Amino acid sequence: MTSPYIFIRSGIDDMKLKLGKRLKAIVDMVDRCGVAAEIGTDHGKIPVYLVENAIVQKVVASDISGPSLEKAIRLAEKAGVQEAVDFRLGDGLKVLRPGEADTIIIAGMGGDLTVHMLVEGKDIVGDAVLVLQPMKDDSLLRRCLIELGYCIVDEDLAEERDKIYTIIKAKKGHMNIKENIFLEIGPILYRKRHPLLWRYIDYKIGLMKDILRQKEDVDLAYKIREMEAMLNELKMS
Repeated sequence: MTSPYIFIRSGIDDMKLKLGKRLKAIVDMVDRCGVAAEIGTDHGKIPVYLVENAIVQKVVASDISGPSLEKAIRLAEKAGVQEAVDFRLGDGLKVLRPGEADTIIIAGMGGDLTVHMLVEGKDIVGDAVLVLQPMKDDSLLRRCLIELGYCIVDEDLAEERDKIYTIIKAKKGHMNIKENIFLEIGPILYRKRHPLLWRYIDYKIGLMKDILRQKEDVDLAYKIREMEAMLNELKMS
């Protein structure tokens, strides 16, 4: 006979928020901690998931858009986790007190904007673990992290709706990337031989060739050759 307790738990689990592949890859990078912060929460799915699954005790969810924040508040209320989510309207990391968050998530923004936030808010971040999902310019973001004194400790790729997204996890520490190609590709993605990596490199090569067709760039042409060599290596391994 099925235990009534197991039946009830199953019903509760079925009601929990389900995430797409991109957002699930992001939350999978978050360690269990006291306080996480999501900057630019938009729909609020990440904070709700983190609380529902007891990954964090509290989430600071911020957005520069009032309507987006209202949408996130409604989702948290529907899930019954609003008491554990602190909603804040504001720009970037300015919504946080220095050292307030154990983990800071910035997802769905350009790499250049993420870099701007991290540089501008470096005193606010403190020793927080960073979980970042840039929509573009991930090489710029990796370079910035190293210059700011971070070590990239994990990376992942997620495919959703014919797009491949990069997720980067970083902690305070020293990291030396000797070859610039690994700023583009991601040293941990390469070390893992991530199953989506060769397709992601192929996509990046396509973008670079589009740029090269518009203007001559010796450095870019060299980078393309490097990436093509690595792509052939991955396909053969």
